[in-house]
Amino acid sequence: MKKIRKALLPVVACLLAALLLASCAQTEQNTVLPDTEETAETAETAETGANTADVTETATAAETTPSVETPDPTEPPVDTPTPTPAPTLTPYSDPDFGPLPAGVGTEVMTEEDLHKGALLLINSEHPYDPAKVTGLVNAFEQSRKVAFKDYLRFMNTGLMANADLVTALQRLQHAMRVETGTNKDLVLRASYMTAAEIEKARDDAKYAFCPGDDPTGSEHGAGLSANVAFIGNGLTYRLYDGGAGSESNYVKLNAARFGLITRYTKIKSSVTGHEEEKDHLRYVGIPHALYMEAHGLCLEEYLEALKAYTPDERLTVTDRDGYVWSIYYVAASGTGKTEVPVPGGVVYSISGNNYDGFIVTVKAAWDGALSGDDAPTASPTPETAETPAE
Repeated sequence: MKKIRKALLPVVACLLAALLLASCAQTEQNTVLPDTEETAETAETAETGANTADVTETATAAETTPSVETPDPTEPPVDTPTPTPAPTLTPYSDPDFGPLPAGVGTEVMTEEDLHKGALLLINSEHPYDPAKVTGLVNAFEQSRKVAFKDYLRFMNTGLMANADLVTALQRLQHAMRVETGTNKDLVLRASYMTAAEIEKARDDAKYAFCPGDDPTGSEHGAGLSANVAFIGNGLTYRLYDGGAGSESNYVKLNAARFGLITRYTKIKSSVTGHEEEKDHLRYVGIPHALYMEAHGLCLEEYLEALKAYTPDERLTVTDRDGYVWSIYYVAASGTGKTEVPVPGGVVYSISGNNYDGFIVTVKAAWDGALSGDDAPTASPTPETAETPAE
């Protein structure tokens, strides 16, 4: 019996040990679960507290934000000056213009007059005899009569040219100096040329800047065109060379403002029948140059377009100084004498086109009334200063 008890003691001990271990494990498990629940509850409480803090902070910020004062309606409003817009080019046709009143006046133009003026078309189809040119002046002396001191430069002081061309170049030169601050000057290299000089220019390297034309088909025969360049720092620059810098761009953007166009461009060579000549400026007059520039027209295209405008329905152009110009075309009669209707009391000019008609250009604030109490007033002409001493 004692042997049996001794044999059972280890077994009992093992059973007791197993029971004890199982009891401890259950106790530990029951202890962990409450901790997990408490942690979740604590996190929820913390989140709720954070939200409450945000709301409180927002409310506090709203309380401390200063309120915007409402202007007192009794106080007079402050006047903000409205800047005056600069005059812009606004070419247009006004079909509401009435007919020219009877008795306004006419000028009788002859066959010879057909070949005079700033709007002559000169090419191989419409030749011009340099021997019949009128209105030439010494370019050097003419430039000194214009009321500016930033004088145009010359290849030589004996060059002859149309007076309006020289005046336009001189004004362009002055404006470029003042508005860009450049130390470069425009230099006139060629203008009027005799038939013999035009012929010589074909082969003489001295005239490489001025490609030779047929003597009777060259604009140089009328003195209305100019080959120009820049000179400065002891160097001469072609008109649109990169070395000329901002001056080239200035001339490109402002030539029309003074009545000048780049006569022969690459894009219009099929119309003009002339190769590109960047240095060749042509005087046509302010409103005509502005209109051609605005509409991308060469002289050939412009003169044909003008035929749609008559004394009854005139083309009007507002220049960059705000002046209004009225323009119309009158076909040549074919009899040698043409009566051209003209307005009274205003400044106007008549130019032949060198082939079939006349263009009347009126500088005035002209609303269609050409006589009586409603006659327009001519635009003011800038005063001319005394010729400076050499």
